[in-house]
Amino acid sequence: SGVFWGWAGTNSASATGGCEGGDVVLSCAGTAVDGLDDLHWLLTAERIGQPTPLTFVRGARRRQVTVIPAEGR
Repeated sequence: SGVFWGWAGTNSASATGGCEGGDVVLSCAGTAVDGLDDLHWLLTAERIGQPTPLTFVRGARRRQVTVIPAEGR
């Protein structure tokens, strides 16, 4: 399970961290995500500006990157 990442804006925290549209996010900050609600729950205001590990699958390859969440615009 995981969250299908449909789009990563050019200057978004996810794109800057290395995510691309089509990736499947498996975990955020070491906690498994089974759906978009889980991911939203983990990306709280306390994480804004804080390096946060994100694990995802692209194609058949598992990857881990660090993203720095920013406040939504």
